[in-house]
Amino acid sequence: MLATLYTVLAFLRLRSLARIWSLKEASRDLSRDDRTAFLIIVLTLESVVNIDREKERDAFHLAEQEKALARVHDYLTQFDDDLANAYAKDAGM
Repeated sequence: MLATLYTVLAFLRLRSLARIWSLKEASRDLSRDDRTAFLIIVLTLESVVNIDREKERDAFHLAEQEKALARVHDYLTQFDDDLANAYAKDAGM
C-alpha cells in the first residue's frame, strides 16, 4: 500500500514537472549535443507519465514504462555520467 502511494506521488510530481515549460527553456544555454540529450530525457519522462495516464494499467503498460525509464538512463549517460550513475544506483540497475 505504501509503495503504491509513493508511486502515485512520484507520477504526480513527474506530471507537474513535465508541465513546466522552463525545463525546456533551460536547454537553450546548453551545447547542441547536451540540448538534444536533455530534451530527449524530458520527452521520455513525459512519455512515462502519459503511459501512466492510461486507464488500463496492465503488464503491457508497465513493461512500456520500464523500457522508457531504461532509455532515460541511456540518454543520461550522453548528458551527464555522474547523473546517469546516480540514476542507475537509485533504480537498482
